[in-house]
Amino acid sequence: MSCGHQKIGYVGDCHNETRYVGYQEALVHHGIAPDIDDVYDITPNEKNGYQAMAYFSQQETPPSAFYCANDILAIGMLKYLAQSKNWYYHPAVISSDNIVESQYTTPMLTTVSLPKAEMAHLAIQILTDRMNGGHKAVVKTELQSTLVIRQSVHQYVSTENEPEYYI
Repeated sequence: MSCGHQKIGYVGDCHNETRYVGYQEALVHHGIAPDIDDVYDITPNEKNGYQAMAYFSQQETPPSAFYCANDILAIGMLKYLAQSKNWYYHPAVISSDNIVESQYTTPMLTTVSLPKAEMAHLAIQILTDRMNGGHKAVVKTELQSTLVIRQSVHQYVSTENEPEYYI
């Protein structure tokens, strides 16, 4: 959004998915009405990311940017764009997880790095506590993530008297 994108799509699982809820809340927070036509509800894997980008590339007014539920989906989307013959449609892509492969894509993938070691440590603590008869309530914990800015996110560019292109 800080790069000027107003039509932002979501690709990933939408059912009981906190990332999807976060996507919706972020749009509303910035005064953008969520549009169900910009959402592609799929199981997260590379093949489905590729198919999602193929679908959006055929739309008359596709999103200029996407948030993907995970890096694997985003990698599939970037692979489609690399192979596509549409020279004018290159949306910004951001995702979550910061897997090793995200730094080797073309362009390199902007992603949210999650504190995996800390998450694992907390999960083990909770599991051990429950095995020892400790608390049985649902535990909800928020940990700090980090945005890793790479090349897959760029400024939104609109040209005068022509359709909007994404470069």
